[in-house]
Amino acid sequence: MHLRSLWVTASCLSVGAVFATASLPACSSSDSGSSGTSAGDGGVNVVVVIDGSTQSCAPGTRSCKSDAIALQCGADGQTLTEQPCSTGQRCSNGTCLSDTSPDTCKDGTTALRKNAAGTYDVVACPAGTACTGAGLCRGAFYVGSSQCAGIQAVASSADGFTQTLTTCAAGKLCVDTGSPGGAPSAACMDSECIPGQPTNLAFCGNPKAPTTNVGKAVTKCIATPAGYKFVTTLCTGAGLCVPGVKANGNNNTPPTDASCATNCVPGTSRCSGTSILTCGADGTYGSTTACAFGKACLPSPTDPSTAVCGDPACVQSTGGCDGANFRACDATGNLGAAAPCATGICLPSGIGAGGFCATECNAGDERCVGNNSTAFQTCVSGRWSSTSTSCAAGGKCTDYKTASGARAKICGADCAPGSMRCTLDDGGVGDTATETCLATGKWAAAAPCAVGRCQTAGNAAACVADCVPGSLVCAGNGIGINGTPYGARTGFQSCSAKGLLAGAVTDCATGTFCRTKNGRAIAPAGATNACLSCIGTGIVGGNEDGLVDSRCATATGDALGNATSQICAANNTWTGGLTTCANGCTGPAPRSGPVAPVCSRTNNGSEFRTESYYAAHKRGSCTNTRRNQSTPVACGAVPDCCGSACTFPVSARPASCDAP
Repeated sequence: MHLRSLWVTASCLSVGAVFATASLPACSSSDSGSSGTSAGDGGVNVVVVIDGSTQSCAPGTRSCKSDAIALQCGADGQTLTEQPCSTGQRCSNGTCLSDTSPDTCKDGTTALRKNAAGTYDVVACPAGTACTGAGLCRGAFYVGSSQCAGIQAVASSADGFTQTLTTCAAGKLCVDTGSPGGAPSAACMDSECIPGQPTNLAFCGNPKAPTTNVGKAVTKCIATPAGYKFVTTLCTGAGLCVPGVKANGNNNTPPTDASCATNCVPGTSRCSGTSILTCGADGTYGSTTACAFGKACLPSPTDPSTAVCGDPACVQSTGGCDGANFRACDATGNLGAAAPCATGICLPSGIGAGGFCATECNAGDERCVGNNSTAFQTCVSGRWSSTSTSCAAGGKCTDYKTASGARAKICGADCAPGSMRCTLDDGGVGDTATETCLATGKWAAAAPCAVGRCQTAGNAAACVADCVPGSLVCAGNGIGINGTPYGARTGFQSCSAKGLLAGAVTDCATGTFCRTKNGRAIAPAGATNACLSCIGTGIVGGNEDGLVDSRCATATGDALGNATSQICAANNTWTGGLTTCANGCTGPAPRSGPVAPVCSRTNNGSEFRTESYYAAHKRGSCTNTRRNQSTPVACGAVPDCCGSACTFPVSARPASCDAP
């Protein structure tokens, strides 16, 4: 084999590690046929090995000639390129890296990780994973990572795709231990407390030093890399520990942590009865100043964080009354001078002799002075005039309200304009017509009722019908119908063309009854008698529940029994319609429950515990607010009823034979 070596610098090189079939002398001088270039720091030296048939290195492979020089094999497998490392770098696995370089990726499937010697090991990622970040191999998980599965188990991944669960031993709980190798890490560690409600909430005090820094210590069970520990912090400055809020029985108030707070802001003050408490520089209330006799303590009107001694009327009101005049509270919390209200008069509020200005009337209003008066007052600046005006010719004053609701008066009138009354058709006393008072205060001609009779309600009157004209109406005593769930009356009346019940009650014959549906007697179309034995197949719309009457009867169908189920015949009598029951008959039942499904579970009678209610109030759902006893179900058309609290309508049921 013919071998020729070309050196472009005077350097020593052993290439046995790179070439599988050849090695060079330890030292050599430059070949006279070379270019003779010399590489300084960061330059390039080339060694060419020529063999007519044998590849001397694997194309693209890299290695280190020394700590300071990296080597790379060319694409022809014959050329080896030297790449000197820069100052502060060393060669590791054919790559120049700084001694301070972190772990990194060499390519998409290979990691470079620093070893104890300060050089870098080449680590191939497991099949299917990729190198990312600081030389980490990742599939679904980081290879070699671990994490807590709850607080009592560790989930570890060796291949990046599956995890192995390891349960913590007694007294140990899982905590995150950081990322010592770059990948997330967790471990079971000895723990002195267990997180959970309410033991994971911060509390006041230090269980390890109960008598030290009393009042300033805040302790909470938290996860540390060494396990769950009671960690105590001290409130700074004048801060003191304030206990958290415990959850109430209805879970409406979430529990809260204890926290640091000062009792008060230095320099502020507040009321304590009739005394002023001032907050000292240490954040606690110190000095007390009692208010003088007859004075009350209240927040300053100009600075609510400061208390002052003022008049009792200013505690919850903006002033007080002095007759009809108003005394406004000043900046010191005391009543000022009396003055008329800009509008209206002063009305006592009943709180500490306080008061406020309120209008008695509106501009343009008028009113009569007393009953059967002949004088009236007008409205001026929101209050009734202090003097009255007499009606002309001593006429009687009558109060009324206009169509817009304004207060008004009329003198010498027989009635209040717009009012109504019941009369006879000729204007006499009765209930066959209505009369309306005109704007002149005089009664208009009577308007006879076309339907019904006149009824009054205050100053209004209207014609009201007793019944639907031409219909039959059940009357008489109420009774129940044996064998059915329905009630009836013992007779009926006819409704006149004017919608009035006229004439005596017609009693039903023995065995027949009058039944009501939608305010009318149930009867065949055009019937003049509403007494029936039962509601049969010939009556449109059926009985009270829209069904044909049915009952349990004897085998012959002539009395109540349990041998057959019986349906009312078309002639509305209990004849025929029998079905023999091998296992007895179950009687009919009426419709019950609400008209439509109703989600009836409420809180305090008003807060509906439904999915839609909680979503609208940004409280999540029935499940996460622990309101439901089971998975929320559809309540009618709305899928939001909590648990089993939905009340559904129950349809009416006819009589039927029990199944064998």
